[in-house]
Amino acid sequence: MYEGLKFRREKFKGLKEPEVVDLPTVIKVLNRTSIGFISFLFILSSLINALVASMV
Repeated sequence: MYEGLKFRREKFKGLKEPEVVDLPTVIKVLNRTSIGFISFLFILSSLINALVASMV
């Protein structure tokens, strides 16, 4: 992933703000990780709820 960002920076050296080119990629990665994290938390909470329900 970082290799791709470096390559893009090199490629768009002519531009004044290379960060603008990198931003969509960073947002995509952040969205993917946050969605995965939220779904993981959701699964974890549902498992805990199931355990509590079985104990009662």
